[in-house]
Amino acid sequence: MVLFFINTVWVNLILRFLSIRMLHSFNVFKKHVLIIGAGSTGFALYKAIKSEPYLGYIVVGFPETGYAVEYQYDRSSNTYLRFNGGRPHTDVNTEKQLAPTNIVVVRAAHSLIPGGSGVLDINMTGSGEATVFRDGQVVEGTWERVDVTDPLVLRDAGGGEIELTPGQTWLEIVEPTTPLHIQQ
Repeated sequence: MVLFFINTVWVNLILRFLSIRMLHSFNVFKKHVLIIGAGSTGFALYKAIKSEPYLGYIVVGFPETGYAVEYQYDRSSNTYLRFNGGRPHTDVNTEKQLAPTNIVVVRAAHSLIPGGSGVLDINMTGSGEATVFRDGQVVEGTWERVDVTDPLVLRDAGGGEIELTPGQTWLEIVEPTTPLHIQQ
């Protein structure tokens, strides 16, 4: 009788474990987590959550102020020096600071791809707001793209196409509600 009871307990545990795995594979009972400002502790927490998908958590963001991206215009080179976390962001091979000639910030809707991978789907068809930085100037406008195979078209407030300065261009895609702080 005792042996049968132990087997029933194990069977119940196995069935419970398998049903939880199945429910989680369909994103049932998962909780979305936003990790804020935790530095190395936050990254450790992120890794722990990602390594145990059956805990029921999905990390949807990591807005860490220590990793905030900033650009500063350098008039002498007509480029924008990139900073990450308050420090110069450098190329690992050349050790030179990253410095694109143009920065295009587009606002586009983001959503999580189903399946619990935490991968974002960014809607880059249609239109939205855009901010272009070039030659030390800021141009507010819009972006548009009818199909994913079409090029991205940038337009100023008057409807004219925004021309970029020859050189490296970086495209930064942010949520429509992401604040953009510009100091001139």
